[in-house]
Amino acid sequence: MYVDSSWHVPCVAAEARAMVGLVQLDGADAVQRLIRITDGQKAALRAWALEEPMLAARITESVRYRERVLAEFNALVGNKS
Repeated sequence: MYVDSSWHVPCVAAEARAMVGLVQLDGADAVQRLIRITDGQKAALRAWALEEPMLAARITESVRYRERVLAEFNALVGNKS
């Protein structure tokens, strides 16, 4: 499988700040649901990583990234969820 070497994700803080703008439209809970990866989704991603070893590190890092964005978002909106 070909893996593009230009993989890039934005800065966690910048991504969280961008999500704060959505709060006015949908509320913090709705935005948290967009950012959060459910346990079921994490299980599916772990299974995918096992099937595609060349992508495993990127899949794992993407999950960690979303967790960091959620933590940063919660700090910005004053939510401890």
